[in-house]
Amino acid sequence: MSINLKYDTGTLTEAQATKLMSLTQDGVSRFWSRTIDLNGDTYAVNVNVSKNEEGMPISLKIESGKDYARSLNTNGAFFPFSIPGATIYCQQGYSSGRLERADNDYKLVAAHEIGHPILTLAEGLKYSWGHEGTSGIFGGENGTRASAS
Repeated sequence: MSINLKYDTGTLTEAQATKLMSLTQDGVSRFWSRTIDLNGDTYAVNVNVSKNEEGMPISLKIESGKDYARSLNTNGAFFPFSIPGATIYCQQGYSSGRLERADNDYKLVAAHEIGHPILTLAEGLKYSWGHEGTSGIFGGENGTRASAS
């Protein structure tokens, strides 16, 4: 299975863009590929990312400051105007110079945020933003509202 993504890398150098596109591929493949059982039959599902101008818009960015920049699964639009897409930050500054840590965090976040618009289109906003029923649309565990702290 292939997911088509249209990358926006306008703020990155060519080397940075190539690296983040590769990390996106690695993250989606790692966290989405698995063996599934369907009606007693077992299937190997391998998920890959393809760069495609007709794909879901994904903005790739690097945060070099010490604060953790919040990746978004709405490509900059805000609820209830969610559109398919995402803005994903690589947290180089937050990782205190440990680039392997930043890369691993990026892979997980990329797979997570890219999944939201797909789940929204397939199962609806409540399912996707509610993390399959483990939290509420606005955060919090098991549907309780997250605190502002």
